[in-house]
Amino acid sequence: MVRKNSKKRDAILACLRQSKENPTVEMLYRQLKPDYPELSLGTVYRNLAILVEEKQAVNIGSFRGQERYDGRLDPHSHFVCRGCGRVMDLDIPDTVSEIYTEIQRDFGFRLESYALTITGLCDNCAQEDNDTYDKKHQEEESTMKKWICSVCGHVHEGIAPPELCPVCKVTSSHFHLPGEEPAVHVDDPEVAKLRKVIEGVEPATPKPIRKWICPVCGHVHEGTTPPELCPVCKIVGSQFRLPGEELKVAQEDPETTKLRKAIEGAEPVAAKPIRKWVCPVCGHVHEGTTPPELCPVCKIVGSQFRLPGEELKVAQEDPEITKLRKAIEGVEPVAAKPVRKWVCSVCGHVHEGTTPPELCPVCKVTASHFNAAD
Repeated sequence: MVRKNSKKRDAILACLRQSKENPTVEMLYRQLKPDYPELSLGTVYRNLAILVEEKQAVNIGSFRGQERYDGRLDPHSHFVCRGCGRVMDLDIPDTVSEIYTEIQRDFGFRLESYALTITGLCDNCAQEDNDTYDKKHQEEESTMKKWICSVCGHVHEGIAPPELCPVCKVTSSHFHLPGEEPAVHVDDPEVAKLRKVIEGVEPATPKPIRKWICPVCGHVHEGTTPPELCPVCKIVGSQFRLPGEELKVAQEDPETTKLRKAIEGAEPVAAKPIRKWVCPVCGHVHEGTTPPELCPVCKIVGSQFRLPGEELKVAQEDPEITKLRKAIEGVEPVAAKPVRKWVCSVCGHVHEGTTPPELCPVCKVTASHFNAAD
């Protein structure tokens, strides 16, 4: 999947590549926060996962309960200080690569990668007394805690809970320590129910799939909730009903009431007849329940169209229109334009008429893209 470029992701990757200490998510967050005030821990988590997936960065493992990331992709080793917990890239002579080659030769293995981690004290910690750094190490270990998400049960190890749960995206206020009461609002019944499900007090009850009926057009939607909008007539989902429920429509709306009765079977819907509407100017004939908004040939408004036998809806003092009216009424002949087949050069739609349509009803290109078939 091709992803869009992201300035924040590029900044995270640049920060990784510049660092020799294989930073944690929190370290990257603190380093980038001054330049990106809107940056959140969740954003760093997500973009690091993308960089690892795209093989632009490497997760080298968890040290003291925190994941460490590396921007170097070439084979190299790492040094872990057991005093302060620093994790640093370590460039050592090619002895390791020689051993790597010897193992493949002597044992016949097909090796793909290696990871050498050396543990000890960094130069700063080595200057401290052994008792001092051991005591400091124990104190730091004691501050690392396990934080449990009260909604999904995700466990986070760290000094403080994460800003967002990486699984269900709730905020840090929903995390609690083992033995503590889950940090949820007791007045929130949904979260309280989820907490009980996680603790095993009661099973999760899946919401049933139901049939929701549109009161206007009768469209049936299957799901746990009604749709936001009816895909047919576009009324809002709050108007949908379940079978057997009273229709949620305004009774004072006669059109809706008629449709409601038709849906309930109280009375049939009278279908509007298809009629021929005649343009009084150019003679174009439109077939439909109502006249078009505009004549597709001469562009006059649909209110000027008439039914066969009706009086023409034009101004009698307009000699041009009067002439056309007489021609339509049969007083004098008019040269009729032939009906032709017009083919859309984009999608192949065929339109029959004296002229091509203003827009293709399928792909919406203009009339200039139509060609006469004959």
